[in-house]
Amino acid sequence: MGLHTYTVTINGKAVSIQAKKEDFDAIAEELKRPLVLSHYFRQLYGVIGEKEQSSDLWSPFTQHPLTDEEGYKTALKAYLDSLPDFQILTRETAMPFIQQARDICKKHMPIEDKRETKEQVLQRKVDVVVIEHERELKIQAWRQKWCLPEPVAIPEGMMAAYLQIYFNDSNTMVDYFNAHCPIGESMLLAIVPKQAEKQALARHVLESYPELAKLTWEWHTENYSMGHGNYLESEAFGTEKQHAYDGREEVNVWYEIQFNPYAKDAVLAYKDYPGTQPGAATPVRSGEKVAQRVDSVTIRRNEEHNGIEVVFPAKPEASVIRTLKSLGFRWSPRGELWYTRFSENLMQRVKQALGQQEGDLPLDKP
Repeated sequence: MGLHTYTVTINGKAVSIQAKKEDFDAIAEELKRPLVLSHYFRQLYGVIGEKEQSSDLWSPFTQHPLTDEEGYKTALKAYLDSLPDFQILTRETAMPFIQQARDICKKHMPIEDKRETKEQVLQRKVDVVVIEHERELKIQAWRQKWCLPEPVAIPEGMMAAYLQIYFNDSNTMVDYFNAHCPIGESMLLAIVPKQAEKQALARHVLESYPELAKLTWEWHTENYSMGHGNYLESEAFGTEKQHAYDGREEVNVWYEIQFNPYAKDAVLAYKDYPGTQPGAATPVRSGEKVAQRVDSVTIRRNEEHNGIEVVFPAKPEASVIRTLKSLGFRWSPRGELWYTRFSENLMQRVKQALGQQEGDLPLDKP
């Protein structure tokens, strides 16, 4: 492409430049920059005295205070007066004016100083550690309140039914909508075969949790773009301390039972989770028993550790062990017993599963 003469208007003065189009555009931009200098700013960052850096940035919608406003006005007037009215500039003859424009920008460009001292860097790192520690303490406190200590694995071919606590974080005053904002993590309620996410299945899972079943629940189907999916929603059951978008520090909360057919990793279980038969077709239900009665078994509550302990006089059959594992029990080599977290529901289930009906002995032996 050959040379052409182009004209740029700078503060009402027409300046002609003979150059290639791309060269003209670059020259014109540099010549005009002092006029819009307040939209630029030089950001300083890094550590003072060690590793300092800077970047020149463009801010189209914000003007920044110039460095030495009066000096800038004087320098700008002298620069504009020096621009030629009739002389046609070339790339070479335009360089003195470009340099003059650069000097004005360098000297008077707004400065945003984000540099830190070594002490500030150290304090910032300490603050990050403190904040992260406080966050971890909150997570652990929440898990201790709501979850069992050990996660539960989801077998292949199964899906998780889980419980989630939500609150409405919407703020209609600013058109912000978040009607299902979760608090904490999702908590496993049951492991079931992969199947359609139906209301009957959700309510069947709910039956294993008497405290949850006392609440009023409503089924929702929102299988559309941006919908919340299929879920069973409880009435509000209380409040939680939580910072909301509209400034609230305490919010009303409710439960939702949902399904996750894609869960593969171990997940946290709800505090009253009774255990599920790994790989079985359905959760173990109260009233289900092993193939035969287990005699001379001791089923007792450990008050100190809030647990249930099962002690056998000898190693039980494999079917008995599978049943205990399905109910969430673990083997303690040190104590030579099976144990899990206590709940009244689970205590009755293990008694029934091991054939220890009311009136049968031994039961809850000391």
